Amino acid sequence: CQAIKRRENRSYLPVLMLTARATVADRIAGLDAGADDYVTKPFHNDELLARARALLRIRKIELERSEALQALGRQHEELKVAYEQLRSAQTQLVQASKMAALGELVAGVAHELNNPLAIILGNAELLPEFENEDDRRAIQQIIAATQRGRRVVQSLVTFARHDKVEFDW
Repeated sequence: CQAIKRRENRSYLPVLMLTARATVADRIAGLDAGADDYVTKPFHNDELLARARALLRIRKIELERSEALQALGRQHEELKVAYEQLRSAQTQLVQASKMAALGELVAGVAHELNNPLAIILGNAELLPEFENEDDRRAIQQIIAATQRGRRVVQSLVTFARHDKVEFDW
């Protein structure tokens, strides 16, 4: 009985002990050894069959419980995978939301920089030709710096909209 109960396959296997040993100590020893029921000789066939049917019902219920636990284990694994996928999607959604907010901020900054740069460049290009070399160089520096600023703004707008936007200067 102890060897049967120690086997590696841990599914429930009922043991009905049928013996001539009838003392209380013998019954306790048999149950302690792993017997699920204990019948002493002489026995009645109907009682033995009833006890065997009862143990078989317990076995059937134990098998159903074991199958249900295995199904729950599979569902648990599936839920863990789904949870990890959900966490990944949530992380991606948060990143996408951050990028969208950053895009809006960049677009706003680009728009705010665009107007003063257009005014500076327009006025610098309308200035008359100066005879003084330093004045001409200063005007060219203003125009070059403003054009560089326009390129930066263009890059910001492209980043914010994910496509190239042409300005009508």
